[in-house]
Amino acid sequence: MTVLNQALTLGQLYVPIQIIQNSLIIFEASQYPYLYILFNGALRKTLKNMLFKRWNKTAATPVVFASSSLN
Repeated sequence: MTVLNQALTLGQLYVPIQIIQNSLIIFEASQYPYLYILFNGALRKTLKNMLFKRWNKTAATPVVFASSSLN
């Protein structure tokens, strides 16, 4: 089960707010200050470090999930 499927299973609705080079999809919860990030494994390490540091300053409790597949 993927991260997105897990989120949907928990009844939490997310909407895509940004797509970068078809490799990065950012989902932001509509009612909670959490950011769910799914991206290609090849870009995972760099993007995860960069994005987490950026949003850690604005989100109360940022949560980052990495997935090599959106299926």
